[in-house]
Amino acid sequence: RAQATVNVTHYSRPGLTPLSSAPVAGRGRMLAVSSLGGLYAVIDQAVYSIDSDWVWTQIGTLFAANTTPVSFTDNGVTGFLVENDASGSQINLATNAFSQITDPNFLGATRGDFIDGFCIFNQPNTPNWYCTELFSNTFNGLFFGTKTTWPDNIQTVIASERQAWIMGKYKSEIWINAGLVPFPFQLLSGAIIDHGVVGQYAINRSDVEIYWLSQSIEGARLAMQGTFGQAQRISTHAIEDEWLTYPRVDDCIVTTMQIRGHSFVFYDFPTADRTWVFDKATQEWHEEGWFDGNGVQHRCKDLFKAFAYGKNVAQDWSSGQLYQRDETNFSDNGRPLTYIRGMPHM
Repeated sequence: RAQATVNVTHYSRPGLTPLSSAPVAGRGRMLAVSSLGGLYAVIDQAVYSIDSDWVWTQIGTLFAANTTPVSFTDNGVTGFLVENDASGSQINLATNAFSQITDPNFLGATRGDFIDGFCIFNQPNTPNWYCTELFSNTFNGLFFGTKTTWPDNIQTVIASERQAWIMGKYKSEIWINAGLVPFPFQLLSGAIIDHGVVGQYAINRSDVEIYWLSQSIEGARLAMQGTFGQAQRISTHAIEDEWLTYPRVDDCIVTTMQIRGHSFVFYDFPTADRTWVFDKATQEWHEEGWFDGNGVQHRCKDLFKAFAYGKNVAQDWSSGQLYQRDETNFSDNGRPLTYIRGMPHM
């Protein structure tokens, strides 16, 4: 029987095929699909719904002129948009009616998520987090919890497998819905994660796993995978050495995408201008990006990602342009893809 000469096959990454340009070019800050299948995007302060023909309709304007990513979560009725300050917006998913959140018990947030009928949020720059009432856009002043296992503030929150991961700067906690009154959640006994998250957007979920760029009281710049109350390191020494050379990593943005059975986790570093990608299926890392006319490498143009209308859709962070991550296209919107292969030491 013939013996394979190599045990790894290298495939091209998907190219970028343009789908639709934003009505007004600007900073792409969000691309998200609701639980009802609608696609939403944020360009600068403008909030858009995008239909299956890739036609944009502006439905509202965010309160603040921020440049940070916008987080979207929904409960099947209302979509919530938060952007790391005291303001917040909401979308009626049935009608796309847009409004500012005026509930006096809404405290702002960096990120929102959904668990057991509740939308959960962190209160920025505090150790507190809170939730809506059940399947509601109403907030109750008694529906809040406080992170207590370490005296650091909550960076962000994320939910997986009916667990709410409350991520601090240096240590993190896991809470579960215990049906308590008034706040339904309680700390899961013994589930303390000795890693925080280095930045407020350096975390995301793929399937049941949570991925983030960590820091702790012992050190920083490890890529972590968490599931079922456990966390493990997935970065390599070589990747970590590279990250140690970056002037800052607290601006890291983690996004995810699944295509052809491969789930990819993207670590974008805006200041360092680099993008690193972890393939869950192979447990391997690679770097992605593009080269300008002077041969200078830059981070990926497409930052935020969503699976909408049967396509892997991505948004250009610099213009808001929508692309399809397309396996049949071997260019980035006409720009040839460049490949660099590193060989092992002999």
